[in-house]
Amino acid sequence: MVEREFEDILSRIESHRRMGGGSQQDAPLKLEALQKEYMPVAEERARSRILLQIIAEQEKLKVEERELDEEIGLMARSMQATAQEVKQWVLARQGSLEGLRTRIIERKALDLLHEKAEIVEE
Repeated sequence: MVEREFEDILSRIESHRRMGGGSQQDAPLKLEALQKEYMPVAEERARSRILLQIIAEQEKLKVEERELDEEIGLMARSMQATAQEVKQWVLARQGSLEGLRTRIIERKALDLLHEKAEIVEE
């Protein structure tokens, strides 16, 4: 899971560079330096995701088809595409819609934590 998070971070960095976030004169990305800087971030993200998944299981949170369709619709609007195009794009990249389902479940678990949180000011 940590490796997947790290690969996601690398992918986002590379996308940012391609979209103009870095100049052509930027040095090529060095894996060792990136690992040193971003592996702790990837580890923290993985721990957070595991915790949210455990909460989702304990609370028996589920994703309804309507929620999946809404998520695809939001993505479609932001990508200026149709819902069907986005769905096909996700399926082509990931092979299934499970990544979207996981994201929705994690968001629901986080929302539940926010609802139940008691803020204590010191």
